[in-house]
Amino acid sequence: MLQKPVILVPSPNVAEDHQTKNALALVNKNAALYIKDAAAKEALLDKAVETVKQPETLKSLSTNIAKLAFTDSANVIAREVFKLADKYRKKMDVNTLKSVYFNGAGGIGMSALVRYFLSKARR
Repeated sequence: MLQKPVILVPSPNVAEDHQTKNALALVNKNAALYIKDAAAKEALLDKAVETVKQPETLKSLSTNIAKLAFTDSANVIAREVFKLADKYRKKMDVNTLKSVYFNGAGGIGMSALVRYFLSKARR
């Protein structure tokens, strides 16, 4: 994690508005600032300029987001995917798959799945 101050502008067009929920979790811990997507065009630049002029706010945001850092999350998730895959191997033998396609594999959970299947790739 970069441990830098952030202004989050979550997309409202995602499943169950999870980006807003995640953003507010950080805001509630004074680890990030938040602007609604609908207000970003008018408010984002002003908020950024205002925030940059407040060294104590910048320091506080950096300190607080650093406390929340989980630096090895991709590896932790990948290990869990491996465990689950091994557990259910009898139900679906991934070694017999010829191809696995990922369309728009984004997010930490998807990258763990991609990592798992890459580890099983035949060369």
